[in-house]
Amino acid sequence: MILKILGSSSSGNCYILISETGQSLIIDCGVNATFIKKSLNWNVSGCAGLLISHEHGDHVGPKGKFVEGILKTSIPVYASAGTIAALHDYGIKGFWQPKPVERMKVYQMGEYRVMPFGVQHDAAEPFAYLIEHPEAGRILFATDTAFMVDQVDERTGQPVKIFAPPKIAGVNNIMIECNYDENRLEANREREIITTGQYRRVKANHLSLTHCAAFLERNVTSDVVNVVLMHLSPRNSDDATIEGYIRNVIPGVNVEIAKPGKEIQFNNKPF
Repeated sequence: MILKILGSSSSGNCYILISETGQSLIIDCGVNATFIKKSLNWNVSGCAGLLISHEHGDHVGPKGKFVEGILKTSIPVYASAGTIAALHDYGIKGFWQPKPVERMKVYQMGEYRVMPFGVQHDAAEPFAYLIEHPEAGRILFATDTAFMVDQVDERTGQPVKIFAPPKIAGVNNIMIECNYDENRLEANREREIITTGQYRRVKANHLSLTHCAAFLERNVTSDVVNVVLMHLSPRNSDDATIEGYIRNVIPGVNVEIAKPGKEIQFNNKPF
């Protein structure tokens, strides 16, 4: 299986899995629908579907317009009920309607088995996805998430947010956000390159370098073939720093920074 990266930044996110039979699965739609169809070699009928993580413009296009373009084809579009409601609020129209999927339920989409699950982000009902295919094994796709959980402070009784990296069994290929380097983010706030509001939003809604590393340290086993780091902030991260840090945490695993135009072989075993 091949992973094609069409976009992975604040300007647009889109990824395509293509099996050896030619069947594809699109994840997020932050680039123009015509560009997506061209990247599929116009084989729209061979696409099992489009999975949407959430309704922000860099994942669905301005006011959902890129998704609207896909809805005018035969490609089925899947998202949470909350995301679909947000897309309808944008006023998108198409020949077809997006299909709602529920968290922790398994769906068969052509050759692919897909299970959505909820994540922490400032969107209506954001999802990450576990995707299974015989060629690539189990793929984790998780972007735009702080992976935060609510707990209660025992001393005050007040709700607090703490970082708790989940354990996800049996993963072979990991596609995960690594949005910002904490040191760079702090420096940008001190130099007023970003506002206090932007600083707080990033911290509350995106996955940092050290939190990404902690998640990978807990989840990377000898079965993991690739780790693809997505959605790096152009202001709050540096490719070399991010890649070097993660490689030191999970030595021996193929680590890739997601870049438009890059293609990565997804196998179900390291060798």
